[in-house]
Amino acid sequence: MLVHWILVAAAVVSAPPPLAKETEVLTKALSGHDPAAIAAAVRELDRAAAALAPLEVFDGQALSSPAEGLGIYDPLPNGITRNEEIYLYAQVQNHTVRPLPGGWLELHLVSDLIILDANGAELARDMAFSESRFSARAIHRDTFVNIALRVKGLPSGNYRARLVVRDLPTGRVGQVEIPFIMP
Repeated sequence: MLVHWILVAAAVVSAPPPLAKETEVLTKALSGHDPAAIAAAVRELDRAAAALAPLEVFDGQALSSPAEGLGIYDPLPNGITRNEEIYLYAQVQNHTVRPLPGGWLELHLVSDLIILDANGAELARDMAFSESRFSARAIHRDTFVNIALRVKGLPSGNYRARLVVRDLPTGRVGQVEIPFIMP
């Protein structure tokens, strides 16, 4: 926890002008020694920094069944599939959450899918293969994509699924490669 506060303090000292307001609020909260005010100011700084940061797509996994939630999944043992279908999972950070009427907030991601062989040659490409769009009344700082992929008929071998995720409101893009094996 101490490391977290050291990093926050460093961010306050060296914050770029787009984060000046948030860092000023955090500086005041730190001087007041109120943990609730400090936590609220850190959350605001985090949201503002995420809006400026690149879209992060990570923790790519091949699964035998859909993920149950963020980080709640069972990866394929050794990446080997024995099913006709696998599920591709990836976590996404720094996406946009748009306000909607009635107090709702919307997240809207679109994923392209590229299948590569063991040598990196492109075998298939499907633009806008999957759409993740939902509305909630709370801000979702992290989310995930969970995509079903039919693999029946692929020859035996090593493959990689490249997920290219776009945050539709901003156009920011991130990607991850997910290896899997057809026995």
